Amino acid sequence: MKTLLIIILTVLTTRTFGQNNFIGVNGGVSMTSMTSDNKDLYWPKFVPNFTGGISLGHHFKNRFFVCADILYNRFGFKDAYKISSTDNVKDIISYNTFYYNYDYLSVPITTGISIGNKYFCDIRLGLVSSFLVDAKTIFQNFDTNRNLTSSSTENITSKINRFDIGGIATIGFGYKFDNKYSVISDITYRQSFTSIPNSNYYIDRQIQNYGLTFTLGLRYTLTKN
Repeated sequence: MKTLLIIILTVLTTRTFGQNNFIGVNGGVSMTSMTSDNKDLYWPKFVPNFTGGISLGHHFKNRFFVCADILYNRFGFKDAYKISSTDNVKDIISYNTFYYNYDYLSVPITTGISIGNKYFCDIRLGLVSSFLVDAKTIFQNFDTNRNLTSSSTENITSKINRFDIGGIATIGFGYKFDNKYSVISDITYRQSFTSIPNSNYYIDRQIQNYGLTFTLGLRYTLTKN
């Protein structure tokens, strides 16, 4: 991870990339879930999660640009189902919910094209490498009236692959309000290529992260004197 960050910073600060660089901050929400090769394994539901970080990039003269982000984001999904039982007098219904939360430090590297000037649109594609920071499963039980009756948390970091790689596609709409500053709103789709669990967890199952991310960011353009 340290080596990757050094490479990014070195490339963006060489003489070749001395002009039209930009830095930025962004934050927003992700709607995430998972895909699986076993359709009977889960009926997962999307859950909202936070994402945020910094951006480093360079604009070429032909409107093409490259960008590298350093993000802290959470992926995961929710699995919920109803349980019916009886006490020989009446039916008893309860509800169980499982939240699977996977926290990553991610480094997307993308390239694309920027269309427009004061008002602009960015379209870019790339790859994202992610390093697992923490993973938890949260179990909640609710009674018939949807009142929470019990809750527990299990740390499953040791059962999850520490490295994840995936593809991303982003479209962004921005406004440049002077020569230095601009705001941009991005919509990003991400699909992992690697499986979430390791050999200690769901053996022989391919379970992969995916989701949509909506962020708002501020960019500052650097110019060389």
